[in-house]
Amino acid sequence: MHLSFSFILAFFLLLSSNGLSQKIKWKYRGEYVGIIPAYSFHSGNEYIEVEKTDIQIKLRKREIEITIGKNIMKGDFEIVKEENKTLYINFKRPKDYGTEKIIVSRKKREIIRDSFYPQPKCILHRTKKRRIYKKSA
Repeated sequence: MHLSFSFILAFFLLLSSNGLSQKIKWKYRGEYVGIIPAYSFHSGNEYIEVEKTDIQIKLRKREIEITIGKNIMKGDFEIVKEENKTLYINFKRPKDYGTEKIIVSRKKREIIRDSFYPQPKCILHRTKKRRIYKKSA
């Protein structure tokens, strides 16, 4: 009797924790691309120039993937709020203690990404995926 009770309790705990995980609604999901503009910062004795870089953000149901150049980051996120067709997300960087702010505008079909200093804010636009249909013979 005790074993079945603990099994049922464990089952409901797993079920409830899975049900409470945050999901990105389908209307915000997709692939967004943009460019991080060139910037410079002072590192001790000298200024370091950083060239512009391509960036891609993929919003999925339970995952965010950020690709900057050849680096790919996947991490946890927290939906802060949703209002007026705009979604505010905090993305927790893996192997790092920082978070990035991501603002998704459904109306403009774009993302504003606010990262760490000295990286400037950048705007990414949603890509349009076209379906390719094969002609039947």
